Amino acid sequence: MAQALAKHLRTSISGVASRHSVLVIEDDPLIGMLLIDYLEDLGFRVCGTASTEDRAVELATLHQPDLITSDIQLARGDGVTAIRRIRFERWVPVLFVSGSLNNEARMFHDVARIAKPFDIGSLALGIAKATAIDALNLRSA
Repeated sequence: MAQALAKHLRTSISGVASRHSVLVIEDDPLIGMLLIDYLEDLGFRVCGTASTEDRAVELATLHQPDLITSDIQLARGDGVTAIRRIRFERWVPVLFVSGSLNNEARMFHDVARIAKPFDIGSLALGIAKATAIDALNLRSA
């Protein structure tokens, strides 16, 4: 079922994805590679990967991604603070991908979340939610 959902979402977001870049914030190299593979399978261009809070902010400033996927716990710092710092400078849709969606992460009402472990279907659905939240925010601004 997840694969069928991924195929459907891949078809429906492929036009959007091909024009969008994603910054991956993840400190586990294997999960980072899996995210990159799935994102590229969905048609996105990964513009960078970061394993620390400071590097995430640096890459977001440099590449101006259209979407960010972020873990919560990082090698140094955390994803929640990284997203706050990034969004202080520029709005960007966010998908938290984490095994520990802590209370601080839940305080964000304008991000999508998926739990680890994940598959391509849940990633695609999370991206669809993140972009829908972003569209709603833009309309209400």
